[in-house]
Amino acid sequence: MDYSLINEKFGVLDFVSLGACVIRQDFMTVFWNRRLEEWTGISRDEIVGKKLTEQYPRLSEEKYLNRFRQVFKSESTVILSYQLHKYILPCLMPDGNMRLQQTTLSPVKSPVDDDVWLLMSIEDVTDHVRRIEQYRQVHHQALKEIEERTRAEEKLFQKTSELQAIFLAFPDLYYRLDSDGKILDYNIGQLSHLYVLPEAFIGKRIQDVFPPEVGHKYNRAIQQVLQTDSLFGIEYSLPMKNGERHYEARIVPLHHKHMIAIVRDITERKLAEEALRNSEERYRILVESAADAIFTVNNSGVLLSANQAALRAMGKTQQDMKGKRIHELFTRDVAEKLMQTINSVFMTGNPSYTSKLPIQTPAGKRWYNLIISPIRDKNREIIHVLGIARNVTENIKAEEALQQSEERFRLLVEHAWDSFYLHDLEGNFIDANQRGCDSLGYKREELLNLNYCDFEIRFEPEKLQEMWKNAVPGVPQTIRGEFRRKDKSTFPVEVHFGLIEHNNKSYILSLARDISERDAFT
Repeated sequence: MDYSLINEKFGVLDFVSLGACVIRQDFMTVFWNRRLEEWTGISRDEIVGKKLTEQYPRLSEEKYLNRFRQVFKSESTVILSYQLHKYILPCLMPDGNMRLQQTTLSPVKSPVDDDVWLLMSIEDVTDHVRRIEQYRQVHHQALKEIEERTRAEEKLFQKTSELQAIFLAFPDLYYRLDSDGKILDYNIGQLSHLYVLPEAFIGKRIQDVFPPEVGHKYNRAIQQVLQTDSLFGIEYSLPMKNGERHYEARIVPLHHKHMIAIVRDITERKLAEEALRNSEERYRILVESAADAIFTVNNSGVLLSANQAALRAMGKTQQDMKGKRIHELFTRDVAEKLMQTINSVFMTGNPSYTSKLPIQTPAGKRWYNLIISPIRDKNREIIHVLGIARNVTENIKAEEALQQSEERFRLLVEHAWDSFYLHDLEGNFIDANQRGCDSLGYKREELLNLNYCDFEIRFEPEKLQEMWKNAVPGVPQTIRGEFRRKDKSTFPVEVHFGLIEHNNKSYILSLARDISERDAFT
């Protein structure tokens, strides 16, 4: 094979960030890019010209072979997501962990003939998955922190005495102030937490200790507490030795117009909130960029949101769809089926999957696979449901075309003038066309209880079985033999046979042609 021509056609893949390899329909590797050399430690010279399934035996599993055949047969693209297939080729990272992979199987035209080859593109999504997991952890930690602080705040509101306030605020810094804001006392775990040392602020107004913008916030808070005799809170930041720190101060009224300022360092919470906002924004971008239609619905069937893919599919704007009921957006039969599914999810709390749901869109009739999942609040109550719809129209059309193709092939075989026999490597019949039954003089049900070797009288059974077991898929062979009919008469045949593999089993498909007239003429 001219590998220089192949390298010229696919050589540009050496400069992409994806791992890429090209295989033929016999799984022979014809191209292996530099990225895969780096990830796998296998050089191009070591693997080109060898079967990929031999280098990676797990690819011989039926779940992978079916996807490869789908690409070769229908020339359609197949995506293997990292959620279901952690990795298709084992590639170690520097830390010894496996790279998580998003793999795309695409058909490509052979540069040397008219055959269809397969391009396997592998994207390393390890960092992406790790970042998402980190965002989730930060999100969870932020929610936990907010919940904990909310509970602490509720307790603080219930306490009015000075001793109770000091006890509850003990881990934090607190200042005891008079009505002018003068600092009378303080409590702190570590002096490093103070903006200035105690000798610099005891007896001074808290408004004058901090920078002017912070002092102004304290002055306004003190006046508010004096006027309302209720708690008042502020937030501010200070430049500290270890960088800028954020604080939350709660001014609590005491007796005799005194008050206590409880100060808590909320720098970590601020950072977590910022990370949470960034995480939510990334999730929003992911949803809006998704190819699948994603939407949310309440228990009344009112649409709450829809991403861009859903809007494009329906040919509508967000304003056209948001707030509309399911029955206003879909035909009656589709709407009723959707509402049954939505009601079932609200009742059971379990996700529901619907396949091949026909929906009329501005572009025509389309089919979708739909999963409806519950969305819960912090009390685990279902507040609405999330729907993800994937357009499978092309897959269904491909399946229908395949079924039609198989039916045409069946008709051709069944009405052929030649005899077709399907049997295992021992010769036991599995199927035969009508011509095959008639030529031997048996009914189909009789024939299927017999063995091919019962009719072939020119070759010994051991010889036939040896030829069958040595057959190679895709390489037909031809022999001349002699068949014996049910009535004991015989006739010469020319047999073309080949090996077929299905579900890890091997079979022989034979085409037998009566050549008695041709031999007589010769």
